Amino acid sequence: MVKRYFRALHGALGVKRYILGSVVLFVIGVHEALRAWLPTYGIQLPRLPTWEIAIAIVLLFLVWWLLQRVVEIEKELEPNLEILFGEGPPCEITEPMNTNGHAHRFFRVKVANTSTKDLNNCLVMLEEMKTEQGQIYPNRYIPVGLTTDHQLLQERRRGVFEPRGKQYKFIVVACLDEKVSDSEIAFLYENEKYANTVPRNNYQITLVAYGGGVPKRKQFNISVDDKGFLKMSEAQSG
Repeated sequence: MVKRYFRALHGALGVKRYILGSVVLFVIGVHEALRAWLPTYGIQLPRLPTWEIAIAIVLLFLVWWLLQRVVEIEKELEPNLEILFGEGPPCEITEPMNTNGHAHRFFRVKVANTSTKDLNNCLVMLEEMKTEQGQIYPNRYIPVGLTTDHQLLQERRRGVFEPRGKQYKFIVVACLDEKVSDSEIAFLYENEKYANTVPRNNYQITLVAYGGGVPKRKQFNISVDDKGFLKMSEAQSG
């Protein structure tokens, strides 16, 4: 138990312990300067021992650190989902794996529960889809929920998922069988009965993660390049 207290104190001080001594000396110097200067204006400061000043500064620092920790803990307890994406694996995968040529290519987003609380009834939805010209694509099924990678592979009920604290899931967004020249882009809807393909073109989609407090929105570009490869990237804000 004592070791835990020392670890907590070490964590509170961190690199700040190297400047704490300088702060103490600075405050003591300011106090002495004021004691010498203020009497000319009829103000007399009490004489305080330097050890009292040092202890007061350390205690104030520890109180400030404790308040910071309370804020951080409260933040970790707040339900929160983040949509993350990056180039290459694990957000871009192929079948067969690690192929350099045309393949059945899938794009996924990582949805992370950044809180320490288990979350229920989470869902990532394809909320909006626009053409390259900025017009709403006429898809009657949107907004529609998407599926997690494990739901797809294990042929389980799609859509809603329940990430534990600090856990993440991969949501499959779109795929394309690049080996078939006339294939279309397919989205992985939670309802398998919905027609889920769209012609090869440039699209901007909006994904929304629900179930983690305030819904999180992110926009992505999806297209097929002139060589027949499926592409997905995060849209630039503004």
